[in-house]
Amino acid sequence: MGKINKKLLFLLISMIIISIFISGCKKDAVEKAEEDIKQKDVSIDVGTKKTNELVNRGEKIADNLVELIGVEGATAIIYGDEAIVGVEIAEEVELDENMINMIKNTAIESDGQIKEVKLIADKKTFDIIDNIAQALIKGDSIDKYKKEIDNIIKKTK
Repeated sequence: MGKINKKLLFLLISMIIISIFISGCKKDAVEKAEEDIKQKDVSIDVGTKKTNELVNRGEKIADNLVELIGVEGATAIIYGDEAIVGVEIAEEVELDENMINMIKNTAIESDGQIKEVKLIADKKTFDIIDNIAQALIKGDSIDKYKKEIDNIIKKTK
């Protein structure tokens, strides 16, 4: 009986030690996974905060442009150091060089961080810009619309 008890005791102790090692490794893996999730959440928060900042800046520009005489509607997207601005001009107003300069200067003065303003005055492109701006307000990433924005910028050069 003594040999069997020693073998059982040795087997039991071995099982306990192995169980401790296995559960200890799982705990580290779980902690590592939780850490990875927290890091991902931080990056999402940073991206969201950045998008929200860009949306707020674009809305501020649009609000200031609508106050101009002759501008019926305005929308703006901040893209890098540029503002892509769509405007709807009143029927009785001519979009001449003075009006274009006034709109661009107002946009630049509204946001000290932009260096250039791309001005769009046609209805179709205005609607595209406005739809993108609305999607950004709802939380979409600007990266999702990069191709469309690049196409708009190419049209304005």
